[in-house]
Amino acid sequence: MPDRTIDTALPGSASEEYGRLTEKHRKCEERLSELRDRLFLSEEEKLEEVNLKKQKLQLKDRMEALMRGRQNAAARQNA
Repeated sequence: MPDRTIDTALPGSASEEYGRLTEKHRKCEERLSELRDRLFLSEEEKLEEVNLKKQKLQLKDRMEALMRGRQNAAARQNA
């Protein structure tokens, strides 16, 4: 689960985007947890599980990109 305190270190719209991404990531994780709790999954649920995992990875990648951008901007200011 992403660290919710990180988004306070981001400026304005990046912080808002990070918050939205974090919430989407959390919802994906909740749904995956629901699916994991089932003994059997339908073919549709199996496909949903795969897609949720991919979506979580994409969200995490975007959140990390926002943080890298923040770190790069801070490094340029200090240079």
